[in-house]
Amino acid sequence: MFKGEAEVIRALLEGGADPAAGTPSAVDTARMFGKAELLELFGAH
Repeated sequence: MFKGEAEVIRALLEGGADPAAGTPSAVDTARMFGKAELLELFGAH
């Protein structure tokens, strides 16, 4: 998540990863770093 590797993130999501899990979550981290493209990707799952 921190490096913004979209292909890795997509693979994790397709495998059932929950972007809202954890503290901070992937969603929280994307917001913190202004990664709008990742937030869109998370919203699709």
